[in-house]
Amino acid sequence: MSTTTKEPRAAKLFRWLSIVVGGALVVMLINWILGDPVERVSTDWTAFDRAGDRVFTDEAVYRSYDEERLPYLYPPFVLWLALPLRFLGFWGSFAFSVTLTFLSSMWAYRTLLRMAPASPVNRAVMTGLVFSGTTISATLIGQYSGLWALSLAAGLYFWERDRPELAGVALALLAFKPNLGIAVLVVLVWSRSWPVLRGYVAAIAAMLVASLPFGTSAWVGFFDNLSSTADVQLRNLANEEKMITVQTAFQTLTELPSRSPAVLAVFAATALLTGVAVLALWTPRSLADDRLRAVGGLALFLVAANPRLYFYDGTLMLVGLLALWATRETWASDRLRRIATVLAAGLWVGSWGGIFLTLNVVVGPLAAVLVVVWAADARLGLKATTGVREASATAGTADSLAAAA
Repeated sequence: MSTTTKEPRAAKLFRWLSIVVGGALVVMLINWILGDPVERVSTDWTAFDRAGDRVFTDEAVYRSYDEERLPYLYPPFVLWLALPLRFLGFWGSFAFSVTLTFLSSMWAYRTLLRMAPASPVNRAVMTGLVFSGTTISATLIGQYSGLWALSLAAGLYFWERDRPELAGVALALLAFKPNLGIAVLVVLVWSRSWPVLRGYVAAIAAMLVASLPFGTSAWVGFFDNLSSTADVQLRNLANEEKMITVQTAFQTLTELPSRSPAVLAVFAATALLTGVAVLALWTPRSLADDRLRAVGGLALFLVAANPRLYFYDGTLMLVGLLALWATRETWASDRLRRIATVLAAGLWVGSWGGIFLTLNVVVGPLAAVLVVVWAADARLGLKATTGVREASATAGTADSLAAAA
């Protein structure tokens, strides 16, 4: 006879808190939008909308920040996502972008939860993700960042079901933002995940071929925009208050310019420290021990060690938090697990940085510390496992010798 485990009071409280806070802010934002609908919904999704129009009118898709406020910044192969907007009109394009973001985020969260151990608090976790500031803000501005979460979730899903090539194809979606895709390539090589790597490389090659109809001029425009974007950031003209990286958190606290050696040193040190931590989670042995933990650590690394990542890209951070929660029972150290729980709570609060900009400053640093804590605990767990195996092997040898004698 099956029994149903009751949802803990703390989980129930968190679930309702998420609904009340998230729901109230959604109502407030909708009310604000209704004050001037066309102007106030003309946010990030319009970059895709304009790009789709320009492909059909044979105009230059890529424009610099000097020419427009929200230029199209993605590689040419991503234009296939923009083309349908040409036929949907203003409100149809908005609805398409919002729906794509929301559904891809929900699909990612549900997929990850299905691969986690059964728990009565999963309902609360799912609610907390749906009503997080990152999910709400990314959805309402029509950013496609739900695809980053879906890429990691689908990659893990196929990998766990022994479909490594498909896992690589799914992970290749992160190449929509090349600064994310490069990190995936590194960890796949490091972990010697050759079948996944084959799928990843094949998918990237297919994307490059898919960009051919847009001509080589599209790639010229893309790289020109990369240079322009880097220049904007180095000249302190980027919206740094909307970024969630350690680098921008340090700049905010010190008021130093982007070109400052101290700022660059903090970025380099963070990338090195968190990079070593995430590689520890992606050794062949660690990966075999817990792939969900490895993917969650990678998601947090992509937030912590990135020079340019905005609040709506915090869907990556939510993947890390979900993976952390799902693997909490496997932690080797209770003390490190408690520390991680506090850090995770701070990150969930930081997810509201899309609405309360001052909260963005905590996301990158907390994500960086959490990756290091997670890697340290994984290391302790592997040492303990090795010790048990060695003790067992020694005992087995001793028994054999005794029997022979």
